[in-house]
Amino acid sequence: MIALGQRANRPRGATLRLPSEPDVAKSHSLHGKGMAPDDYTEILKRIPFFDAMEPQALRSLVFAGETRLLCAGETLFRRGDSSDCAFVPTSGSIAFESDAGRPADKIVRSPALLGETALVAATERAITAIAANPRHY
Repeated sequence: MIALGQRANRPRGATLRLPSEPDVAKSHSLHGKGMAPDDYTEILKRIPFFDAMEPQALRSLVFAGETRLLCAGETLFRRGDSSDCAFVPTSGSIAFESDAGRPADKIVRSPALLGETALVAATERAITAIAANPRHY
């Protein structure tokens, strides 16, 4: 999973440090999965939202983003949470639920862009997103 945008755990007013390429190569390795920045760039290229972006711009997004690992059943975000970034699942799928306890309303498979509104405006999440299988994100 690549998180793009503001970081939820960054205090207001804090600046986002863009990592150097060696930092990125280390930080984007998913627990032995070994994905390099170029692997993430290739994933972003497959998402229509990023069609018009030059390869270097996509690579910059990867450098500014951060990776997360989710296990099956783990919540990515909940309905009503502050929307401060978008997510790109790099493998597996995400289930969307509008009400707790109900079966998933929709399942989205990688690659996809989730919560893209957060890239342009701060808002609240309208739905809950949960990892739907045990693959890495």
